Amino acid sequence: EVKESPRGNVPITSTFEDYTKYGNVMLPNTIKNVNPYYSMTSTLSYEINAPVDESQFNPEVKKQSK
Repeated sequence: EVKESPRGNVPITSTFEDYTKYGNVMLPNTIKNVNPYYSMTSTLSYEINAPVDESQFNPEVKKQSK
C-alpha cells in the first residue's frame, strides 16, 4: 500500500502473523507495519462475545449551563 505524506508517497507493508482460532474464526495476534521511516508491531488480544454495557450505545447528553 502507498500513502501520501508531507514527504511524498510512502510505501507501507502490513504483515499479519501469529493466527489463533477464536470460535470459528482465525484472527491475527500480531500486526507489523513497516515503511522507510519507522516500523511498528502491534500485539492484539480478543474477547469474543464479551458483555457490553448498554450505556456505550447511548450518546452523552451535555447539561446546559444556566
